Amino acid sequence: MKTWFAFLLIAFLVAPLAAVYVFQDDLAVVFNSWLSGEPKIMVKLEIRIPPAEAEFCSVHIRRLPTLIRPTKTGFSEEVYTGVHRPGDTVVVKELHAAIVAKARIERGEYKVEYYEPVEYFVAVLCKGENGVLRYGRIHEVFPRSLVSTHVVEVKLERESEKYSLSHAMEGGGGGGSSSTSIPCEFHPVTPPGDYEAAECLTWVRGPYLYTIHGLETAFGLNYQPPSAVYLEAFSDSCFVYCGRDTPQWSSAGKRLTPRRMAMETTPLRALLPGTWIDRVYFNVRYRYEKWVVYYDGFAGVSAVYWLLYPVDVRGVERSEVLHPNVPYEKDYWHGTYRAPWYAAGPLRGDGIIDFNVTEQTDEVLVDTAVSFSFTFGVFTLTVHFYKAGRTDNNFVSPYVRVRDVSGRTTAWYYWWYTNDDPKLYEVRFSDTR
Repeated sequence: MKTWFAFLLIAFLVAPLAAVYVFQDDLAVVFNSWLSGEPKIMVKLEIRIPPAEAEFCSVHIRRLPTLIRPTKTGFSEEVYTGVHRPGDTVVVKELHAAIVAKARIERGEYKVEYYEPVEYFVAVLCKGENGVLRYGRIHEVFPRSLVSTHVVEVKLERESEKYSLSHAMEGGGGGGSSSTSIPCEFHPVTPPGDYEAAECLTWVRGPYLYTIHGLETAFGLNYQPPSAVYLEAFSDSCFVYCGRDTPQWSSAGKRLTPRRMAMETTPLRALLPGTWIDRVYFNVRYRYEKWVVYYDGFAGVSAVYWLLYPVDVRGVERSEVLHPNVPYEKDYWHGTYRAPWYAAGPLRGDGIIDFNVTEQTDEVLVDTAVSFSFTFGVFTLTVHFYKAGRTDNNFVSPYVRVRDVSGRTTAWYYWWYTNDDPKLYEVRFSDTR
């Protein structure tokens, strides 16, 4: 009797301490890397598969290349593949170089706010008697400590519920119209390994650029550190022999999309007194990847995954200059906006207005219909430009350059963010308050 009591007591004490010992082991691995002169951080993905009426679920994780954390191949690389039961929690660990992205001095002490983020594509595919359930999402993990855990709450969806934004035109014909969309024609590229890849360039709508008589403005992207915005990615997954061999795209969420070189739009100048506006467009490189995964120990179980994501921004320009390749959106209002109480000014002379966006929200600023042309057909997708950004050691938000061409010798103009919100990426001007 005493033996059983002692056993139960030990089990009771050891069980809650198991997680502590696991954490200490992880911390020891990281600590040893710092002692060896190659400091690392650990990112732990905790994939929580919900209970579902399914026989099993495949879990597939890939890491996406970024400017600061490239992959060995330059394409997405497999991190984990496995088969689990519905309701399981899958933990995947990776070590990464301890690159500080943002830090602060607090009471004389240096504190890291977060290390350079890591981007993962997480896909879950569950097979049951009533059909297949899917999940596919890009996760940008911000490591805020030496060992950071990122929880992925998987929300499974049936195919009929999930795929509503993709309009396919097989071979260039059939349902849906792309007459008002902007084209993006894919050309094959050769990735290492046994999977397909292709890339294309398209124009994606961004914010409005404003100016008034006496000012010349341009929307710009920085080089060092590079400017970046958040644009939408898409994905799909299917068990092999699922009855289709083309993707049915759904949103995979937002992705940080940087500019590799400094660039500005053609300046916008007001020819007459009043407010002039024009739409800013970003020239974006999109990449398509497709791969098949075979699961060891599960005979006959394999799945195909598709991923479509923005890689980088290759240029930025106004609609007036790009027309007729994009819709003409330049406009003029002869009235005068009165500067709100929070406007900066009065000012004179040239300047640069930074947006300094630091929030990664899922709010959408503007949409663009893009027709992606593959060898297997054309898919018209709605691409989101997000009200999100990064401003830290490694990336910054875009800016607006102002040139005073009025010839005035005294301060005269005011500027402010639209709705006092820099996430809108718009700066307005007035000569009255």
